[in-house]
Amino acid sequence: MAAGLAADSELLLPLATLVRSRNKQIVLASLTALHRFLSGVRWSPRGLAVADLGDGESHPPAADIPAEMCSVIAEAVALLVVDAYVEATVRHEASAVLRLLRGERYAGLLSDLADLAELEGTPLLAEVQAERCRSHGLDEQP
Repeated sequence: MAAGLAADSELLLPLATLVRSRNKQIVLASLTALHRFLSGVRWSPRGLAVADLGDGESHPPAADIPAEMCSVIAEAVALLVVDAYVEATVRHEASAVLRLLRGERYAGLLSDLADLAELEGTPLLAEVQAERCRSHGLDEQP
């Protein structure tokens, strides 16, 4: 989890690999590290609290990460979000990482998640729907 506090984006690829582990603790620690790095906790005056806010106030350093690396991370994390057999806590953290990465396939992933029947009535579905509303609201403004 300390890799999320480092200033070295080269540590993100090994974290993306660890996200695919079958061990829940390793997956959660890797997702937490990615979340912290992408939230910019190292540079924020709020420190670790900025990762918990989720309000978009911080300037995530995802823009400073090469597009290919962001794509690899997003692909690994997206697999967790759409997998019905993955625990809710893991899916929630994976969703937070994807929200910070955005990427070109983010809107499509939100649509896919909104259509998943097993998410009906879950906090994750509520977050997905709220994010879709925010995304559409941002897209419609000049």
